[in-house]
Amino acid sequence: MIKTNFYLVLLGLSKLQKNISKICEEQKIKLIVFDKKPNLKKKNQHKADNTNFLELKKKLKELKLYEILKKNTSIAYCGSEFGLETAYKLNKSFNSLFLNSFPKTNKFINKKFGSNFFKKNNIVTPSKLNYKNAIILLNNKGKVIIKPENLSGSKGVIMLSNIENFKINYKKYKKKFTKIICEEFIEGNGIDFQGYVKKNKLFNLGLGDRFFSNGKYKIPIHGNFPSILNKSIQKKAYDILNRLIKKTNFNNSFIKADFILNKNKQIYLLEVSPRLHGDVFSSNTIFYHDKKNTPLNIFFKYFFYNKPMRNIYNKKKKITVWHSLFFKKKITKNELNTVVSKINHICKPYQIFLKDKIIARKFHKDNTTIGGFFWFSVKPEKYKKTMISIQKNLNEYILLNE
Repeated sequence: MIKTNFYLVLLGLSKLQKNISKICEEQKIKLIVFDKKPNLKKKNQHKADNTNFLELKKKLKELKLYEILKKNTSIAYCGSEFGLETAYKLNKSFNSLFLNSFPKTNKFINKKFGSNFFKKNNIVTPSKLNYKNAIILLNNKGKVIIKPENLSGSKGVIMLSNIENFKINYKKYKKKFTKIICEEFIEGNGIDFQGYVKKNKLFNLGLGDRFFSNGKYKIPIHGNFPSILNKSIQKKAYDILNRLIKKTNFNNSFIKADFILNKNKQIYLLEVSPRLHGDVFSSNTIFYHDKKNTPLNIFFKYFFYNKPMRNIYNKKKKITVWHSLFFKKKITKNELNTVVSKINHICKPYQIFLKDKIIARKFHKDNTTIGGFFWFSVKPEKYKKTMISIQKNLNEYILLNE
């Protein structure tokens, strides 16, 4: 019998995605990386534009890898929306067994399309507003969200509560982003869900919570896995997605969803996309919770080793938390060392990730200038106490739930 090798062609390897390398090593999968800024000291990393299918195909041929990938069990994978189409074309070109439904589900990357689809199918979602209706809502003491149409990670999401500010920011956003979404603001916390769809069956690959700042910009401050929400609320989110996939073409595909849960326990679906959640949640939070029980670990065993696809399970009696580092002002080296020392003392983190160039983040800016993240686990009974301690000790330096 001819031995088949396993290959993963990864489009984009961020500093927060290093755990994917560990999974590949454990499962004996040969990793090939393409990135705009690769570590060229690593033989398996190569420079390329991951949005350009023809360029990648040419590179693979130059590296004498293309025919190898065609003859073996191979998959191209990208964890971000920018490379989903290229990954699909690569999989198709080297006859990968992973031919997902991307051509039919990529429409959901556009938030406006998704919102209209939810509305037509009676799935509760925030009401979209034109300029005139937004003014009416603000006149009636409502609040409005403006956000770029095709950005992720809560980037540029702004909440407005008065007409003058709305007019100024609406004009500014139209000029900066061209395509924007204006919708009613729903006060509440986030629910992050990700899964895998196979023949109309939805597999749960992680459901967690996300908590936002209370200021003008709705910035994700921290989140956790598994969710601390009541099981009945979690089931509602799961049921909404089950209804959705029966009305769409999601198949042999990842799916991620963002929900908002308001104070009356009403769930609103904000968006879905044919991928997993980002590196903060998928590649790190769930990995630190249980490295043997992560979305990609489960998927790779299913794809490469023909193991049954399954739901992620949670047997660990702990809550794993991610926390963002949005600095309130320009921070000195000594102040940064103080922040790191306090974090180490409060929660003994798995990792404190700091960006190479930490830009001071002021409250009136959007959240593109985040300074970093940290991750830790805590017993359920100590969760609230630990979060209060973070609030008390770090409030001087970073944005919290204020």
